[in-house]
Amino acid sequence: QGNSSVSGTLTTGTGSAIEIQGGSSAGNGLLTVANGFTNSETIQLTAINAGFSATLNVTAGTLVNTGTISSLVGTGGNRTINGGITNTGTIDIQQATTIVNTGNTFTTSGGTLDVTAGQTLTVTGGTTVVGTGTVQTGTGTVDLAGTHTLTVNTATTFDDTNLAWTFGGNVTVDGPGVLTNGGALLLTADIVNADLVNNGTVLVTGSSAINGTVTTGPSSAIVIRGANAGGNALLTVANGFANTETMQLTAIDAGYSATLTVTAGTLTNTGTISALVGTAGPRMINAA
Repeated sequence: QGNSSVSGTLTTGTGSAIEIQGGSSAGNGLLTVANGFTNSETIQLTAINAGFSATLNVTAGTLVNTGTISSLVGTGGNRTINGGITNTGTIDIQQATTIVNTGNTFTTSGGTLDVTAGQTLTVTGGTTVVGTGTVQTGTGTVDLAGTHTLTVNTATTFDDTNLAWTFGGNVTVDGPGVLTNGGALLLTADIVNADLVNNGTVLVTGSSAINGTVTTGPSSAIVIRGANAGGNALLTVANGFANTETMQLTAIDAGYSATLTVTAGTLTNTGTISALVGTAGPRMINAA
């Protein structure tokens, strides 16, 4: 409780626990650890009185989690971790939590992310690394905020039947792995450099680009939609691709345009490309 710090080496022994607890007796709970350490057991962020926060700061180095980090509901309040994290254990989000990651890397390509329905894990800035070994449980949301790089180390699927991944910031998606969208992927001002397999819906508002290969899976859709929220909608695809399913250009607010630009190669359409009335505005395809 209160504001405490650990300046020396921190070792977590078998069966141990670190609980950072907000409460009326000492206020917000804050633990600052000067150097990165390995959590092989249990860390809990919680509160026992309404509205108090619980925060873990790791000033330098990396927090390596091979155990369990839990953000508990308690009596509400904010839950925050400041610092780089390598997760090969479990991060359990039962209360909305922010990982302040600016200038750091959050690696969970070999760990479990468990986010309870209705809750959000927000990772702000820096780099997030996912991969085939990322175990996604729960039906909550992981939001990548700020200026953010998402590295897809190995083949990864975002599927709304598990966690919903949202790009709340300006996100650049890099490979070398392939990103498969099995749910709803919203691109607002984002760049996808990784190869993309779309088995769900890619919704583009604002201006975004896909520089990797694009594959349209069964029953998939690409929707380019102008709106007040993002203005004119523009999707730029670096290389020609085959649309075997549905592509729509539309608008939901008056006067906004929807544009698809294919920079090189040919757009081969064996499915359906629709320029919809929506709320009017220009519809454009710049492609061979």
